[in-house]
Parts: sequence; C-alpha cells; structure tokens
Amino acid sequence: MTTMDKGGLRCYLNEENKMVKVDIYEYTETERAILEQNANDIKEIFYGSYLCDVDFSMIAKMKNLEMLNIDDRYKVVDISFANGLKNLKGLATGKFTGTLNNKNLVALSYKWHKKSDISQSTNIEGLGITNCADMEVFLSQVKELKKLERMMIWKISSQSFPKTDTVTHVTWLEFFFCPRLMDIKELPSIFPKLKHLSCDHCKNIQDYSPLAKLTDLEELIIHESAPVADLSFLKEMKKLTLLKIFKTKITAKNVEILDGISAKLDLFSTGIN
Repeated sequence: MTTMDKGGLRCYLNEENKMVKVDIYEYTETERAILEQNANDIKEIFYGSYLCDVDFSMIAKMKNLEMLNIDDRYKVVDISFANGLKNLKGLATGKFTGTLNNKNLVALSYKWHKKSDISQSTNIEGLGITNCADMEVFLSQVKELKKLERMMIWKISSQSFPKTDTVTHVTWLEFFFCPRLMDIKELPSIFPKLKHLSCDHCKNIQDYSPLAKLTDLEELIIHESAPVADLSFLKEMKKLTLLKIFKTKITAKNVEILDGISAKLDLFSTGIN
C-alpha cells in the first residue's frame, strides 16, 4: 500500500491504485471533492482533526466503509449518519447523540453522553467507553447487547458499581484510570461470568475481596492500582490460570496463599518479590 498527501488528506492506495483508506486533517471543498470522487473505494477513515468541521453526510455516502475513527476530542456528533453504513464493522468516536442502530457494527468505542443510546446495535462484540457519568443507564443498554463479550471502561466518575441487572454475556472486562472507583462490591453481581479481569491505574479500590465471587475467572491482572491487603479471595478462584500483579503493593499478611494456587504467577514491583 502506498501513501499520497492531497491537501488535508493522507490517502492510502492499494495495488490497483484505488484509495481505500484516508486520514482527514483538513476539510474544505477540495477535500470533499476528493472524498466524493473515491467514495465507493474507501473502506477506512481516520478523522484526525477536531479543529475543523467534516460533512458527515459525505461520509454517509461511503457504502463500502468498514472502519471509521473520529478524534475523540471532536465536538458532539449526531450519530444518525452512521446507521446507513451497511458495511461498517468498527466505529471509534468521542461523544455522540442519538440512537446508534447499525446492526453491522461489531466493535464500538466512544465517550459517554447522556443522550447517546447503543442498545439497538445488537451485534456489537467488543465495546469501550470513556468518562461514563451514569453507569446504571449505560449498563441497561449493555444488557441488550447479547453478543457483547469484551468490554473496556476508562475513567468512570462514580465511586462504585450500581446495583443493576446481571450481564452474563460479558466474559472479558478491563477498566483503566478510574481514580474515583473505591467499591467493587457489585462487580461480580453484574458480571458473574467473567473469565478475564484487568484493573489498571485504579488506585483507590478499598477491598478486592468481592472478587472471590468470580469463580469462573481465569485471568486476573492488577496494574498500578491500590495495594492488595488480603489475598484470601484467590482461594475461591479454582479456574484461575494467570495472576499478574504489576507495580501494585501486596501488603497482605497471608502471602502464603500465593504458594498454594496453581495459576501462573507474574509479579513485579509488589514489595514481596
């Protein structure tokens, strides 16, 4: 694949010299004309500037578009344009309003907005959300995504997970940079079938003991998070095959529990090794 810069566009050409991927950094009538001319060939767009407006109605004409990545600093987007993109498989964006009901989407990453609704994009398998201000509303939408298996959560604003319906189809969960999160008591009730859990830069979790209820868990990763003061919860994880604790202090007095588990241990900068 070769690259070519045209105005505010970086264009990627395949072996047939067709423009199949575009990075947009400026958008004027010149860039619009180029996009329109190649609309049937473009399969991937990265909108890399939040300082200029893009005519999303133009992007809506790209019926073969498979991946759309919009700079998450961009102003709030009316997402309705994406619902008609019948080949769209992946969407990454900042805040959006409206209902996203594209049944072809399998991967979505976005910033929370109180007027966004993802519950009708029912074929999503992987989901990422940032800055969620209402976990209860968000999880009520997630409950409808029956094919969803993997989820990543960044920077939630709440101190705890709410009491809400069970989401049994999610088996892989990671949450990152959640300094306000203190109480994970409800986490196993919401996601009882987790096989993979990662806590990354969650420095104020008060108690890891609720994780004992995640009896199907196979992989647990704790990275640069609150100290682990008690390891008793590990005794209940009979299916655990991997335990990684990185740059997180283990202050527990019952460290001998680590010798009694069959999981592969990967410990670094924990204070005990």
